Amino acid sequence: MKTFDVEVYTTVRVTVDEAAFTPAFMEEYRRYFRAFETVEDHVAFVARLYACGIIEDGESLEGYEPNEGFGFKFELIACDAQSPEAVGGVGS
Repeated sequence: MKTFDVEVYTTVRVTVDEAAFTPAFMEEYRRYFRAFETVEDHVAFVARLYACGIIEDGESLEGYEPNEGFGFKFELIACDAQSPEAVGGVGS
């Protein structure tokens, strides 16, 4: 059996209400979750979760309470892959 590494590139469009990212929210999120400094940090994180199939559009996310009005919406824009490369030596 042969093993391959394939780089896959996905473009996800994320819509979010930036007003929900108040200074108080940002500080509390950093304290309990991750050291994100910008809205873009948060958007990149949730886009990666969506692209990897960990979350679905409309699903609530820990740390982003629905009643806080984040309103994350995702749309898959593009997906592409480079040619696979065999892993290991001959016969892998």
